[in-house]
Amino acid sequence: MVDLATKNLSGAGTEAVEIKCKEANGQDLTEVVTGSVDRYVAGLCLQLTPDKDAMLREASRVLTADGIAGFTIWGSPDRSGMFTIIPTVNKELGFEDNAGEHSYFALGKDLPALRKRFAAAGFKDVRIWPYQCVVELWSADDFAKYEQKVYPIEDEELKARRFAIVKRLADEWLGMGTPIGLETYIILARK
Repeated sequence: MVDLATKNLSGAGTEAVEIKCKEANGQDLTEVVTGSVDRYVAGLCLQLTPDKDAMLREASRVLTADGIAGFTIWGSPDRSGMFTIIPTVNKELGFEDNAGEHSYFALGKDLPALRKRFAAAGFKDVRIWPYQCVVELWSADDFAKYEQKVYPIEDEELKARRFAIVKRLADEWLGMGTPIGLETYIILARK
């Protein structure tokens, strides 16, 4: 991820702004001086860290007084067919692995509690809004083909059964008039 960020930012007018990307333990930024970072970005990381409150405290600690921290997290499972259809498929097929709601949805299910966590970490001003990452808009068949590529199965009979279930559930999802994807929340926080 650091290599990708460095590459993507390579032509971003660095003559006016000093940009440094570094891999670090977000719960314990020992190499980062307090109050030394004006922008802190953690895309889809907060939900992964074992101690979310430690990560928020560290983000607050390293920010300058006028700094901004940016996070993205998974949103609601009700608007995230990308990660709710497959567990339903697995459950129908009798698989226990990946057959329930993913734990990454937990933070986005209670935004008032999440705001309190930000406040406890030292953030005074927090903005949260949804953003839909769309995988498929129109075709259940295309979504089923996509899922077949992402989760390949050798057994031809199981592959056909799985494809049919994915397609049926994708048809139901798209029939509600909403795209299949992942709802995320974008979060900007100031001290």
